[in-house]
Amino acid sequence: MKITRLFYCGETPMVTAKFRDTLTHELVDPDTAMVEVYDPESKLRVSAAPMVKDSLGCYHFDVDTTGFTIMGEYTALITAVRNNRTAIENTKFTLRAKTEG
Repeated sequence: MKITRLFYCGETPMVTAKFRDTLTHELVDPDTAMVEVYDPESKLRVSAAPMVKDSLGCYHFDVDTTGFTIMGEYTALITAVRNNRTAIENTKFTLRAKTEG
């Protein structure tokens, strides 16, 4: 999973994920791929949103930060299920006010 680290409020961070078979390491599509986003105070900002498929095993989710008022480090939790097996990973990004340097 990859995300560019620093964004200003109103920008759109993109959470990306590549899903691979645990044995063959080939790209595979999960049965479901969902993302949740938590603010620096651990409050849920995006609830179980489906990720968008870009190609085999490659997915993304655009985080709309319009209206986010808490600046700091956000956590995106990605939950993927394939063949009744669940994997959860997280990635982080920092959100700053437009006036911050």
